[in-house]
Amino acid sequence: MKKSTKSTLLWTLCLLALSAVVFASPVIMWQDKEGAIAVRDLPPGQFVKFLKNSPYREDEYALLGLFMREEFTSETLHQAAKIFLSEHKNGNERAVGKLERVVRHRNVNAKTLLLLAESSDVALQRLVASKPEIPVKILRKMSLRKDDEINLSLARNPNTPADILHELAKSTDNETRWRVAGNPNTCKEDLLMLAKDSRSDVRLYVLKNPSCPKEIKKALRKGLHNNPDRSDYVKRYFEENKKNRRP
Repeated sequence: MKKSTKSTLLWTLCLLALSAVVFASPVIMWQDKEGAIAVRDLPPGQFVKFLKNSPYREDEYALLGLFMREEFTSETLHQAAKIFLSEHKNGNERAVGKLERVVRHRNVNAKTLLLLAESSDVALQRLVASKPEIPVKILRKMSLRKDDEINLSLARNPNTPADILHELAKSTDNETRWRVAGNPNTCKEDLLMLAKDSRSDVRLYVLKNPSCPKEIKKALRKGLHNNPDRSDYVKRYFEENKKNRRP
């Protein structure tokens, strides 16, 4: 057999072996004193110990498998958040990614979100500010930080109170204004103001807001008749709704 043929065959076998590893059903192993234990079969009582001591605690696939477990309770998430915050304070750059997993988890509760809201990482603060479970008093505190991305998260949070949305409605950031325009907690006065916004996407989200009064919709329709080319978005909205009302 020629040397080139052998080399090609060797590379082919290597690729096949790699494919088998990538596409096979993943079983992430944790080596502890008692031997190798699959993460998917790890007893719930060992979750916190795994996050503290396992050599696989930095492994993305291991963390993904662990966080997907149904037994990952709110209290376990709270303990995990404490561990990851400690790692973050000690300079572990990967800790922020772990904390984001905690925030996005379906079982995260207000107690854990309160803990994470005090993080020094702005990206994490922004994520926390978007969670409906966060208490209003913390949303108020976060609104004082005057960060554009945090404001955007607050604007789209369905639990953000009307007085905070009132301030955000004055934002120079287009996306923040249309998020406020679509927030069900936005008051009538602010919806009326945003219905006159120069941006058609902002006016569109006023129309789509479930709290939008009929008189504002009528005013927008009237404005469209007066200047039919002013807003393609708004024009399309009325055209589509007209079609949907047909028998």
